Amino acid sequence: MKQLAILSMLVALAACAQSPDKIAPAYVSAVPYQNFTCSQLEQEVANLTVALSEAGQVQQQARTHDTIGIILIGLPLSSMTGGNVAPEIARLKGEMEAVREASNEKQCGLDIPEVEFVAAEHASNQPYTPCEAFEDADAQCQ
Repeated sequence: MKQLAILSMLVALAACAQSPDKIAPAYVSAVPYQNFTCSQLEQEVANLTVALSEAGQVQQQARTHDTIGIILIGLPLSSMTGGNVAPEIARLKGEMEAVREASNEKQCGLDIPEVEFVAAEHASNQPYTPCEAFEDADAQCQ
């Protein structure tokens, strides 16, 4: 019985929503961005930064709710009810990588660091930097 409870808990933990910074970028072609000017690419980076910030907050909230659900009833409720937005984050990160590629080809000189997770405080006219705010959040579902 004890082994079944442990196995059930491990399965529930595996279903927990991923941390936003642990989600790998999906492949997105740079072709649509090849006709953009450097100014348009810079604006696209700003738009993607805001979108990543918002999606990251939703994903982090899903992780928190999953953890609470696992503790209280043994189920990752947020992931089971559609709160997990990992595919959206992967797509947005992939788009950011595609914009980086197009920017590099055009030699725009845009400073677009590796995509991890964009914190809300960096979403508004602040330099784009990876977020370290949720560094210890991995412990929630592992």
